[in-house]
Amino acid sequence: MINNSLTIPNNRSIRHFHSQTEIPLSSENSSQVPKRQHSQVQTDIVEIKENIFAEFNVSNLLNFLRKVTPIMCSALEKNCQSKAFNRYKLLSDVDSTSILCLHVLEKQLPSEFCCSSISWNSVGTAIATAFSSIDHKSWCEHSSSVDIWSLSRKDFDPKKPNLTLETDCCITYLSFHPELPAIIVAGKLNGEILLWDISKEDDPLLASTEIAIFSHREAITGLHWIIQYGKHNKIKFVSCSLDGKILLWSYEDDTLKLDDGFVILAKQLPRNFLIKTRKDNAEIGITSMTINSEDGNIFVIATEGGGIFQCAFDSLVPAQYSGICPISPKSPINMGFERHKGQVTCVQFSPFSRNIFLSAGSDEELRIYNLLQS
Repeated sequence: MINNSLTIPNNRSIRHFHSQTEIPLSSENSSQVPKRQHSQVQTDIVEIKENIFAEFNVSNLLNFLRKVTPIMCSALEKNCQSKAFNRYKLLSDVDSTSILCLHVLEKQLPSEFCCSSISWNSVGTAIATAFSSIDHKSWCEHSSSVDIWSLSRKDFDPKKPNLTLETDCCITYLSFHPELPAIIVAGKLNGEILLWDISKEDDPLLASTEIAIFSHREAITGLHWIIQYGKHNKIKFVSCSLDGKILLWSYEDDTLKLDDGFVILAKQLPRNFLIKTRKDNAEIGITSMTINSEDGNIFVIATEGGGIFQCAFDSLVPAQYSGICPISPKSPINMGFERHKGQVTCVQFSPFSRNIFLSAGSDEELRIYNLLQS
């Protein structure tokens, strides 16, 4: 309490004032660290006995054996008479390294003929084989065929095909459609391409390439189907030949229509792959072709002389082709790889890796290439 009292002369009035503060508030807080306790555990030392066999009663063991022996013998006798596991084999009993021959497909052919191509259909129920002569001194005048065996039919006979498609020229390449099991395309030695539908027994031939100025003129070395997103039933494929052409075909209105084309010319090869030719615009024959399993725009070709090149379908580089052509052919080559010392017989992309492909050549070498390395 504060008293403001002042002494004032008598002629002045006195007035008293008072003021008071609020009661101060206070609180107490305390903290404490958690209590800790240490403990230790130790296992007891176990002494290893010299005799590791458990002690047992001989009489009790004999009584147990006398009791269970008749039951076990009866069960074993029943197992010997049962046929439930006659065909059962343990995984350890199966030799995974051996190859079992299921069928031997045979056909009577002249001695100079051999199997030139083979293909399974998309559902694995039919296999097609093509035959070609190994002796061609000039233009092919042989009569050949494409034979189809249906493995799932009851009348299957390995010595007699279920369907035979006769041709007037040797067949060098054939391929079943990857989704339509009855569609098959085949290429002849003279460059003609045939498209069949084997579900039509009366007339299986759907269409064939017409003898045009820019169509193939030499042996077909590759036929590969092109599957477009959302257009699974559309028939479209690409062909390559020893005449150096790569042509894209589509089946429309009962005809094979030429959509686009590429040509491999000697003067447009990379400098380290230059080939001496009599003509500046000479075509380089294509011996094999493969399309990337993940990117359908990328493909690899093998050419005569051992060259291997990476190509693209969307290439816009014009080919310096001087011949008459209904389309504008382009040069698809992007880069070249280390060449083989002999003829390249086959190139094949890996179905598991985007950048890996394999090549085989007459120089007795199998090579694995990477698209990222030349």
